[in-house]
Amino acid sequence: MYLQFQIILSIGLICSTSAVHKQVKYIDEWSVKNLEKAQQAFYNCTSNLNINEYIYKKKDTFDKYLDKLRGDMITRKMKRPIEMSTKILEFLSLDQSNNSEEFEKCCTTFHSNLFDVEQPMFEESGDMMMLTYLRIVKANKIMNDCLLYHGLMGQNIYDSNDLNNYMTDRLYYSSQSERSKQKIKHDQIFRKYTVKLLNDVISGTRTPNSMVIQLMNYVPDINYNQPFAKYCVAAYYTYLTTDNPILHQILQTVEQFTNETKNVKSEFLP
Repeated sequence: MYLQFQIILSIGLICSTSAVHKQVKYIDEWSVKNLEKAQQAFYNCTSNLNINEYIYKKKDTFDKYLDKLRGDMITRKMKRPIEMSTKILEFLSLDQSNNSEEFEKCCTTFHSNLFDVEQPMFEESGDMMMLTYLRIVKANKIMNDCLLYHGLMGQNIYDSNDLNNYMTDRLYYSSQSERSKQKIKHDQIFRKYTVKLLNDVISGTRTPNSMVIQLMNYVPDINYNQPFAKYCVAAYYTYLTTDNPILHQILQTVEQFTNETKNVKSEFLP
């Protein structure tokens, strides 16, 4: 009975803790974690380009400028990541004739590394199932909020009451009951597909990046041509699989309960 209480308490704790993190704040924290890696990838990419000498001259301030561009992407002060090369040329006091396809690729390397996806923190399928149940609703919310925030979904299918709901609520149905039925059905399919793909990632038959691309096919009305479409779906994957002290506590408690009772009842799952 005590362990049942601990599991319920832990689940409530992770939900309440996660709830205070808005979409922009979560994406911001995730990209900060990857910032140093992204900066290094950018410098490696530009090392043999002519523009490198100008970057080197401003090396003392260029790291901070890349961090500023990271923040501008997230807050939409820079509307599209493709504008990054133009912004850097302005910062270096260079005209657009100094731009090149190779430099554009280096800019893409930077922001793709900012929102890079990694292997899951867990290995066993039992942990994966528990994690998916605990986090999938919030992960869906983060993804949907991100897509909306960056204008990557169709604008003619919303009304003001739908913007605070997640994922499948953006589809139009003739009645609220039909909308709810379809949302539940789609969420079940999406959750099962997520678990299937995670199994592939854990087994080594699929990469995390491949999983993100596959998940994009299950998100209706997404603008595939914009990099942030992929990054928003990557945020869904990352929220599901990222290490978290509270999550460790939950998994340890569940493991202890499972060992003692040989069962994890559905009442413990949201």
